[in-house]
Amino acid sequence: MKPFVANLLTVATAAGLFLGSLGLNAQQPDHPAITMLPGTPEGTCPPQTRKVCVTEPKQNTRTVYATKCEEYCLPRAISLLSLFGGRKCDCDDGHCDVKVRHKLVVKQVEACETKQCVLKEIPVAK
Repeated sequence: MKPFVANLLTVATAAGLFLGSLGLNAQQPDHPAITMLPGTPEGTCPPQTRKVCVTEPKQNTRTVYATKCEEYCLPRAISLLSLFGGRKCDCDDGHCDVKVRHKLVVKQVEACETKQCVLKEIPVAK
């Protein structure tokens, strides 16, 4: 077992040395190192800025649940024997039941406004 592990490590090391000798070169970036702001004259440095934490209001919503009752008409259930007798399952002859179904209503409403910290860049006065 030990000779197998030693051979495996030797092969892995040789493969690493071979792949390392290929010499991959890094690509140069397409854009310049310093990007100029729009409206800045050529050859001048962009204005110095610093980052500051500022509190801003944040709009929040909350979920509100309610139920709504809805009445509907349902034909009476018929038996297997009445199917052979030719009786239909409809409300024409007054054989209907009034049923109530409960529906869930979900709404998003505005909640209390909170504050959050936001990072802003402001120009440095010289």
